[in-house]
Amino acid sequence: MIFTVIITQIGGIFIRSTQNHQLKHLNTIIYFGIGYLLILISTGIALLRDT
Repeated sequence: MIFTVIITQIGGIFIRSTQNHQLKHLNTIIYFGIGYLLILISTGIALLRDT
């Protein structure tokens, strides 16, 4: 979960510093998509570890 927060914060910095609207949209998809995937993967690993 710490990695998700770090990636989201780094992504937020890059998104705010981007001037081009299309690149801003692409960066949003990339960084928050990666954060969402990390949450899903870590949840899946935690569920598999419990069984």
